[in-house]
Amino acid sequence: MTFLIGALVGGAAAVLMAPDRGENTRKRLKEGARHIYKAGEEAVLDARDTVSDKAETLSDATRDRMEEAAETAGTQVNAMKTAVRRGKEAFEEELEKKSA
Repeated sequence: MTFLIGALVGGAAAVLMAPDRGENTRKRLKEGARHIYKAGEEAVLDARDTVSDKAETLSDATRDRMEEAAETAGTQVNAMKTAVRRGKEAFEEELEKKSA
């Protein structure tokens, strides 16, 4: 943005200092302004696309990590259920041994 402002000011100063008729000077200023406007517009569109792409990539990465976390949590819950079930079975077997 700073570059564009500097280019606009520098271009305007160069055109105003050059010896030419007022009509030609205004025409050159308009053309320069249009050129700078289009360049700025393209820069904004490129920045928007870049930000959009980065946001999509971040969203995909976040989704992948959430799925991995959910899968890991599910695996851990299943392991815990199995451990509790085995512990309960072992406890019941010990009670039966002591009762017998």
